[in-house]
Amino acid sequence: MNPAHYFSALEQGATLLTANQRLARYLRQEFDAHQQTLGHSVWASPDILPLSTWLERCWNEILEISLDNKLPSLLTPYQQQALWERIVAESTEGQHLLQVYTAAENALAAWALLKQWRITLESATSAFHATMNVDNHAFAQWARRFGRLCKKNAWLDSAALPDAVIQHINSGTLPLVAHLGFAGFDEFTPQQQS
Repeated sequence: MNPAHYFSALEQGATLLTANQRLARYLRQEFDAHQQTLGHSVWASPDILPLSTWLERCWNEILEISLDNKLPSLLTPYQQQALWERIVAESTEGQHLLQVYTAAENALAAWALLKQWRITLESATSAFHATMNVDNHAFAQWARRFGRLCKKNAWLDSAALPDAVIQHINSGTLPLVAHLGFAGFDEFTPQQQS
């Protein structure tokens, strides 16, 4: 990847979304080095950030400009992990686990994959009903409880955040930036494509 082709757009105020924090940091360093080679001693910081950070920024903007004071609260990664741990630990299946933390971490990752690929829990469980094992049933139970708790308490998890941002962009609540670029994505999930 040659980062130089991003520089002109960044200088014009474009936002560049990356697949991860490491790539964002690398591209900012390359942009700064490019500015120095041009002989500049000062320049505007480029708007380069991971997609996840941009989504959080969008949600904060939505909260600031929205007249709806009933918008859900965005859970932090720590809060999400703690909630999944609680759900797993309190379940019948969780009583027999040696590593509740790991099971919760894997359940959270599976939940995120369902959201990213736009697969509902109901369609997943019905499609694999004949081959579902104890682990699959446990995950389905945990995921349903997670969804109910988020809805009941007006919580928004990071897996559902892109859909919430999309909804506000489509409704006109959140104006989209004029120029948006992407770097470091091998493949876009259906959620990211939206």
